[in-house]
Amino acid sequence: MARVFVFAGGARSPRDREIDTLAVEHWGRSILVVPTRHEANERAARIIQSHALPGGWGASVVSFEDFVLALLREAGIYPHEMDEVERRMLVSSVLDRLHANGALNELGDAARSPGFANHVLRAIAKLKQAAIDPATFRQFVAARSRTSWIDPIVASIYEAYQSTLHQSDAYDRVGVYWRAHVLLCEGKPSLFDRADCVLFDGFDDFTPSEFRVIERVASYVDVLAIGLVCSSEATSQSDLYAIPLATLNIVKKAFPEADVRSLSEPVPRTRVEYVTTHLFWRDQPQPPRGIAEDLLLHPCHDRMHECEWIGREIKSIIVEQNVAPATIAVLFRRVEDVAPRLRLVFNEFGIPATFHAPLTLLDTTLARFLLQLLEVSPEWEREAVLDVITSRWSCVDDGHAGAFGYLARMAGVIDGKTEWMSCLARFQAWLSDGAGETHDAILRRVPDAMAAVRALSDQRIALERRLQDFPAEASRTRYCDAMLKCIAALRPERALETFEPEVRRLEESALHAATAVLRRMRRWGHALDNDTMLTLSQFRTELRDAFAASALEQERTISGVQVMSADSARYRAYDYLFLGGMNEGEFPAPPAADAIYSDEDWSEFARAGARVEMRSRQMEREMLLFHHVLGRARSRVYLSWSLSGHDGRPLAQSPFIEDVKGLVDPVATPSAQSTSFLPAFETAASAHDLRNVPHASREVEVALPDVFGCMAAGLEVESQRNSRAAFDPYDAILTDSALLDQLLQIYGQDHVFSAAQLEAYAECPFQFYLQRILRVEPVEAPDEEFDPRTRGRILHEALQVFHESYRGVPVSAIPVKQGRDTMVRICNEVFDRHVKGEVTAPRGVVRTERARMESQLLRYFDFAREEEVAWKPSNFEVGFGRAHALSADPLSRPEPFALDTNIGDVLLAGRIDRIDVMESRARIVDYKTRLNYEAKEVDEGVSLQLPLYAVALEHFLKTDTTCEEARLIQPGKRETREVLQRGKDKWPDREAAMRQGIARAVTGIRAGHFPPAPHNDRCRICALCRVCRYEEWRIERKSQTNDAAHD
Repeated sequence: MARVFVFAGGARSPRDREIDTLAVEHWGRSILVVPTRHEANERAARIIQSHALPGGWGASVVSFEDFVLALLREAGIYPHEMDEVERRMLVSSVLDRLHANGALNELGDAARSPGFANHVLRAIAKLKQAAIDPATFRQFVAARSRTSWIDPIVASIYEAYQSTLHQSDAYDRVGVYWRAHVLLCEGKPSLFDRADCVLFDGFDDFTPSEFRVIERVASYVDVLAIGLVCSSEATSQSDLYAIPLATLNIVKKAFPEADVRSLSEPVPRTRVEYVTTHLFWRDQPQPPRGIAEDLLLHPCHDRMHECEWIGREIKSIIVEQNVAPATIAVLFRRVEDVAPRLRLVFNEFGIPATFHAPLTLLDTTLARFLLQLLEVSPEWEREAVLDVITSRWSCVDDGHAGAFGYLARMAGVIDGKTEWMSCLARFQAWLSDGAGETHDAILRRVPDAMAAVRALSDQRIALERRLQDFPAEASRTRYCDAMLKCIAALRPERALETFEPEVRRLEESALHAATAVLRRMRRWGHALDNDTMLTLSQFRTELRDAFAASALEQERTISGVQVMSADSARYRAYDYLFLGGMNEGEFPAPPAADAIYSDEDWSEFARAGARVEMRSRQMEREMLLFHHVLGRARSRVYLSWSLSGHDGRPLAQSPFIEDVKGLVDPVATPSAQSTSFLPAFETAASAHDLRNVPHASREVEVALPDVFGCMAAGLEVESQRNSRAAFDPYDAILTDSALLDQLLQIYGQDHVFSAAQLEAYAECPFQFYLQRILRVEPVEAPDEEFDPRTRGRILHEALQVFHESYRGVPVSAIPVKQGRDTMVRICNEVFDRHVKGEVTAPRGVVRTERARMESQLLRYFDFAREEEVAWKPSNFEVGFGRAHALSADPLSRPEPFALDTNIGDVLLAGRIDRIDVMESRARIVDYKTRLNYEAKEVDEGVSLQLPLYAVALEHFLKTDTTCEEARLIQPGKRETREVLQRGKDKWPDREAAMRQGIARAVTGIRAGHFPPAPHNDRCRICALCRVCRYEEWRIERKSQTNDAAHD
């Protein structure tokens, strides 16, 4: 039995030196075990260099995990340690088997949810860390005073999980420690023939699975030493070191003869040393005199301001103090949440940095491409198809990929494999023969449109062939084989050439990782005898989870500022340490959710003798982590936090900051001033920063003309924009002759306008300029609601299909039950085709929307039957001009409609939702998801669509008919709006207003006149209002000047 030494001391105590001394005394026959591989490498280097010892790399100092693996390998055991992907597959296999046997019936659908599998994995890991096998767990369950219905389910899952592990000859991470314990119980391992001294140092605690290995090791060595990072010298330290002090008691109980030594820390010399000694104080201590200040606390307005402040401080340290960037660390509790902002700031400031933010396979373009590929079938939704065929991984060689989206939209493709084929064929024929409408507009935008359409068709055919390997239902093995075949056919070397070098390395790594993941999934499908049939959607979900669980190998360098999570920095030391994100809810991090057992349940197991980890211990672990990280700086520590979130709501500082504030001079914590968003001149870290320096001197402006030269011009522009002068080029009044010539080439006499285009200009010329000419669109954030555009498409298509089923039949003549049944069937068919694009809407929202839409359409049918006049719906989605390509109705015409106006003929295109007839009369029906009708806008020539359609119907589409009505209908609402008002003799005036409004809009577009002067108050809801910076007082003043100039 070994002589056992226990050294308990804080981070600044001589604990580690005592352990090192023992290691040196037994050098060549000692093994020092530390928490991490990084710590092992640094500790070995330090011992060897400081004691001039012969090398012992990788063997004399190791991590605990490597120590256990060495034990097994020395005995000829080479365990296959499962990764996260394999563990998930194993648990899914277990759950599928138990579900098939009826063992999980009480859980219902929850048993098949990914969330349940995650919680099961966490519960099993907790039990295994506590060294509780399935049989022991059943004993603990039986000993519970308050049984739970889920106990037998968890026990069955755990038994099946362990049984499958044994059958597969595989090990999870904790299982490796279990196997090492079994080996140690069987006799002396061969490793201890050459090692008689084993030392453990730097640990806060040990799980029971780890500690029983240590207990068995003591039987085979001469010296066993355990170094724990803990102290109880200060009254507050019993709280801080609650976990290691409890571990110390366990060690004493296991080794009652141990030589236990408590090692003191020296008197604090710096503020950081003082804070770490008295952190989480109960009775506020008094700091010693002459203490060196090396701690700075800094509140920031928001996270971006915090990143900029950190960047400026770091650049100042590097430039002014000549500090090597690699000796500086930036830490956040979850660095992945803030890494994009930090990258942006560091790139702008010219700060070299290495980011240790975790990356998974799911973060790569390759993984997204493969998942998008599986999204295409069976719906073939336009955007999903375009995402795949325009991806770099599709390797489109002919340079046409940039036009694919535009051409698909012009061809009228929405979704469906058949629709893709028919729309592209029809569009290609139309482009080829040029019959009817001129296609100059398309050819100006895509000069080689025919070749581009052929390339798009070729890509569609290639995609269809590729998807033939992915049936709607297949085995996991078949899907994996199909995906591996797909990857092999990608010509990855060509795709990789298109990436920047840094990204290329990442995507190369992703290529190997994706192949490895698919092979493991295939192998485990066979090994688990679980190659069951899956739907394509289920396989895609499974593959996505596997990609998300697969960490990506990244090249790590020690050059540049080190950016990492607080966990990763626990055993690393730096000269300057920035710890950001010190806000409540971030640091300390909350405990992980547990849907299997509550803390009360785990407490019952603990009372029965199980050493399981409670969620309530999370705070103690976070306290220790903060303490360890705080003490890792050799020169200075900076603590920062944000006062508000991205939405402007106030954020509370971390409770840890409150404790620190009690140990520092209040003057050391500045308040965030309103001006602190702007840098001071001496801290400006980039040209952008310099431009934001308030009150920069004239000398600075002269010295740095490249930085400040444009600012004077900018001020002049702002002065002009806010003056009383008429609208000018700074408000989108184009005066450049080349631009005006270009406008005339696009929107000249042969251009075919749509009513929607002209209405958009009439409503707001500036918005038209942004969206229709500059093609600037707002970035839409994912919304957990149903997309209103999808809702509109479903309503339009459902009503079209319904009325086509009863073409020429008045709604009042359709039998009630038959009509209602038909409407419900059509609604569900159309809904199913369109709803797959609603990826951000929760399933509950989609179910509710389906029921709401069905009810809405049935109400429409009921209200339509009540009409006394027997209008017969006869034509649907009637197109003329460009829009004819989107319509199969026989009334559609490819030629544009030439409208006579006071500026000459204007060529127009449009699509009429529905035309009803009754004898020689007709009416137009236009469906709206919302009835926002203003008669004033028709009278003023702003609302143009229905008056234009009425004239086009009478003079172009159906010349033997009088358009008696143009009616707006909101399906599901009884109320409608009639626009023409022939019965009230308003039609002549409204027709004239329409012609004048179209002429006015066309004239303004051709003249390059696009001021931010909207027709009404729609600026309040316009997503682009920040681009034009609409201010009512400014626009009103300029509009008055503009009107006076025209008068």
